[in-house]
Amino acid sequence: MLTSIPGISAKTAALLLPELGDPLSFTGAREIAAFAGLNPKLAELGEHKGSAHISRTGSVRRRVGLYVPAIVTMTHNPAIKALRQRLQQRGKAGKQIACAVCVNCCILCTACSNPTGRSIRHSLLHANTRDCIY
Repeated sequence: MLTSIPGISAKTAALLLPELGDPLSFTGAREIAAFAGLNPKLAELGEHKGSAHISRTGSVRRRVGLYVPAIVTMTHNPAIKALRQRLQQRGKAGKQIACAVCVNCCILCTACSNPTGRSIRHSLLHANTRDCIY
């Protein structure tokens, strides 16, 4: 099922399936992003306002395994290509776009690996993309 997503190969699916865990344990896109360690973390100290970076919690293999498919999907998946163009128009940097695409790939993989069917898949695939983009 995962290989039906443009940009996800059999090798990537074999890496991600054990890394993603139980798809039914997630209630939304933000939880999936946090599980993958791709959620934003603010670097602030007192009055000093730092920049936001990814939290990097969770498995390094999961993040590395999502990066290359995310880059591939930016060129082959029409929905992800449109997301990339929207983020570029909003002035986002290349790494921010790549991270946002990684989050969306993780959400798609989690939704497609759900064995029970439509309920979680429908809610995640049709979620507002602002829920998974920072």
